[in-house]
Amino acid sequence: MNKVTFFSTSKPVIDKKTDTYPNIISSSIESELRGVDSDAEVSCVTQIQNSMAFIAGEVTADSSIDASVIVRKTINRLFQKDSLYPSI
Repeated sequence: MNKVTFFSTSKPVIDKKTDTYPNIISSSIESELRGVDSDAEVSCVTQIQNSMAFIAGEVTADSSIDASVIVRKTINRLFQKDSLYPSI
C-alpha cells in the first residue's frame, strides 16, 4: 500500500499563523476576493494532497474570482525556489 502524505489546515482564531502552504493559499484567495469586493466575507480552508489542492469555505460577495488561477499562481510562486517540486 502506498503511503499518502497530505497537509491540512484550518485558520486558528487566536494564533493566526500563515507560514504553512495551505494557509498561504487560503490567504491568497481571501486577499484576491477582498481586493475586488471590500465588503466580502470570506472563510477559506485549503487541503493539499499529492498534486491536488482542495479549497473549501464560505463566501459572501458581490464579485467572483477564478480560484483555480490564484491557487496555481500561488503554488508556482511557493515552489519556484524548491527544485524538488515541478511547477504546476
